[in-house]
Amino acid sequence: MIPEVCLTDAAAVFTDTTSIPDGSQSSFTYNWTFNVTGVTPGPTPASSTVKNGTTKYNKADNYQVKLTVKSNAGCVDSLTQAFTVNGSIPKSDFNVINPTTLCSNLPVQILNTSTVDFGWLTKVEIYWDFLNNPTQKVIDDTPTVGEIYNHLYANFQQPATKTFTIRFVAYSGGTCVDVKTKTVTINASPLTQFVTMPGICFDAAPRQITQASEIGGVAGSNPAFAYYGNGVSSTGLFNPATAGVGTFPIKYVYTSNIGCQDSATRNITVWPSPTAKFGISSPVCEKNNITITDTSVANYSNIVSWSYNFDDGTTLVRNNAIAFTKNYLTGNTYNATLVVTTDSGCVSPVFTKPIVVNYLPRVNFSLPEICLPDGRGTFNNLSTIPDNSEALFTYLWNFDDPADPTPSVLKSPTHQYTALAPTGGYMVKLKVTSKDGCVDSLTKPFSNVYPQPKAKFDIAPVTKAVCIGDTLFFTDRSDGKTSAVNTWKWTFGDNTTDATQNPSKKYADTNTYKVQLVIFNTQGCISDTATDYVTVHPYP
Repeated sequence: MIPEVCLTDAAAVFTDTTSIPDGSQSSFTYNWTFNVTGVTPGPTPASSTVKNGTTKYNKADNYQVKLTVKSNAGCVDSLTQAFTVNGSIPKSDFNVINPTTLCSNLPVQILNTSTVDFGWLTKVEIYWDFLNNPTQKVIDDTPTVGEIYNHLYANFQQPATKTFTIRFVAYSGGTCVDVKTKTVTINASPLTQFVTMPGICFDAAPRQITQASEIGGVAGSNPAFAYYGNGVSSTGLFNPATAGVGTFPIKYVYTSNIGCQDSATRNITVWPSPTAKFGISSPVCEKNNITITDTSVANYSNIVSWSYNFDDGTTLVRNNAIAFTKNYLTGNTYNATLVVTTDSGCVSPVFTKPIVVNYLPRVNFSLPEICLPDGRGTFNNLSTIPDNSEALFTYLWNFDDPADPTPSVLKSPTHQYTALAPTGGYMVKLKVTSKDGCVDSLTKPFSNVYPQPKAKFDIAPVTKAVCIGDTLFFTDRSDGKTSAVNTWKWTFGDNTTDATQNPSKKYADTNTYKVQLVIFNTQGCISDTATDYVTVHPYP
C-alpha cells in the first residue's frame, strides 16, 4: 500500500500486502527500492528488507517504488508503483457560493480552492459549526480542487439571521496541514402552510384561495407570495372554467424580504357540471297529462334538485328523478327548461326542450228529432279545431242503442232507433281524433225519439150515409202524442182532398167512398192512417 506523505513527514511507511496460495507468507523475504527513478537527493535509506519498508524522503517529487518478494521455495515476484511526495506547505482555502443570499432551508455550498506547492491534497476536514460543535466534522480522503461541499443547517424562522463559523483543514500528508476559517450569515427562511382545498364545480364563479399562508412570521417581499398552476392567477384567484375538469396541483411560493423562499403544493379538483335532460311521452295534447321522464346525468356525486320551468307560467322543483305528469291547458309550442344541482353544489347548464302541445278537437254535434216507426235521424257533426285541420279528423260514434249497438265512423251518420228513449235518454257519444292523435269526446243525452201520432176522426151524420147533395161533417179526433197536431191531410175517395182540421164535404155522385186522414204534429211526426167509409144515396 502506497502511503500519503509530504516532505516534512518523518517517514514514509509502505505496507506490504503480498500473498501466496499456499499461505507461506511468513517465509517471504523482501527487498524494497524506494527511488527506482534516481531522484536526487534520494531518500534515506534508499532500500529496505523488512516487510513494511520505511524511508525518509528529502525532496518533493514523483518517485517509483519497487518491491521484490521471494518465497521459501525461491520463487520471486516484484511490483513497481508510482509514488508522489507532496510539498510541505499546503494552502487551505475555500469560497462560499452566493454568500450574501444564504437561506436556512437551502444547503450552504463551499468551493475547495486549496493548493499545495507540489503534488496534491491528501485529505480535507470541514467543521461546519466550529464554535458550537468543534468535534463534528466531515472528512474527504480523496479531495480535489474545485470540488463543492454542501451542508444544510437547521431551518429557522426566528431570529432574522444566524452566524456560523466554517473551519476548513487541508492536508498534503500526515503532518503537512493548513487551516482556513470563515464566517457565514444564514438568513431566516419563510415557512409555508397549505391546507387541503375543497373541490370546486366547473360552473362555479372564480374562488380566492385562502388555504395557503406563511406561518413563521418572516417578513415578506412585495408582493410576498405568488401562486402557480392551471387556472390560478398569481394572487390566488382560481377559475375552474379556465382550468377545466380534473385535478390540478397549485403551488404557493412565499418570498422573504431577503429573497429566501418556501413553497407548498396542494391539489384542487374541478368537478364536472351535471347534464340536465328529460323526455316526454306522446302524443302531447292540451289538457291531457304527459309523462315527464328525467334522464339527467350527475357526472360526479349525486343530483339532489331538479328545477323545471314549463314556459306556461308554472315552475316545479323536485328532489327525486321519479317520472311525473304535467298538462298544458292550451295548445302552443313551449320551451320548457330543466336545471339540475348535485350534492356538491354543481349546477348544470340549462337544458331547453321545445314541447309542441297539439290542440284537442272541440267536439260538438247536433241532435235530430226522430219519429217512430221510421226511427231514422242524422247526427250532424259540428266539431272544430283551432288549427283548422278538421278535414283530417277521424270519428267514432256510439248511439247507445241496445237494439243496434253498431258504431259509426262517418262524419255525420244516420242511425235508426226502434224504441223510445229510456229515462234520461240515449247517451250518444262522439269521439274525435285529430291528425296529431289528440282525442276528445262528447256525450249528449238523446231523448228526441217520438212515438207515432194517432189519427182519428168522427163523421156526422153518424149513419155515415147521405143523399146526393147533402153535407157530411168530419171532426178531427187525432192524438199528436208528444205535441199538438198542426197538419191534416184528408182524402175523400173521390179524388178530392182537404187540409183543414174539421172539413165538410158534399159528394156529387152516389157511391161508397173511403175517407182517410193523416196528421202531423208540431215535431213533424206523421201519424198512422185513419180510415172510414161513407155512402151517398140517390134521391128516389
